[in-house]
Amino acid sequence: MFAIIPTTMVNLLISYPTIETADFEWIQGIRKEHDPRYYSVVRPHITLVFGTNKLDQRELFEHAQRKLENFPKIAVKFDSARVVEDDSKKFFHTFLVPSEGYDEINKLHDLLYEDSMASELRLDIPFIPHIGIGTSVNEQDMSSLAKQINEGKRTIHGLLDIVTSVQFDGTEVEDLDKISLS
Repeated sequence: MFAIIPTTMVNLLISYPTIETADFEWIQGIRKEHDPRYYSVVRPHITLVFGTNKLDQRELFEHAQRKLENFPKIAVKFDSARVVEDDSKKFFHTFLVPSEGYDEINKLHDLLYEDSMASELRLDIPFIPHIGIGTSVNEQDMSSLAKQINEGKRTIHGLLDIVTSVQFDGTEVEDLDKISLS
């Protein structure tokens, strides 16, 4: 999510999926062991707009409000894990990736990067809708985690119904404003 620790406050848009308590606790159990840096900093989430200062917090929130005025809630089903090399090439992540809701989350992401945010869209790396559950410099550790999750065949059903504007200072995420999807 926030792979590189910012030197200044950055603004983001994220969505905390509405999921069952048992699924939340399962994800947090994995994150506590495999992503301890962010486990207690931010709840399981999908990042929709990555850390930016292109717009200040209020401008980013107002931009999102305009873009999401009629955007529908997204039903999601997380049922696989994938290992992804960080764009810094210094470490690897394990992501929970949805098989349902994937395309809709991509549309949401793309919509939020239109107009005044267009210059912030990273075209050099693909956007993969996900919940981050692990980070390591060791690719094999992340591959083992993904294999274990995939062999367990757990399915997590949820809903993306709120987009949250947050600020991150390198150590703490602060939830600011929320936008309900239609």
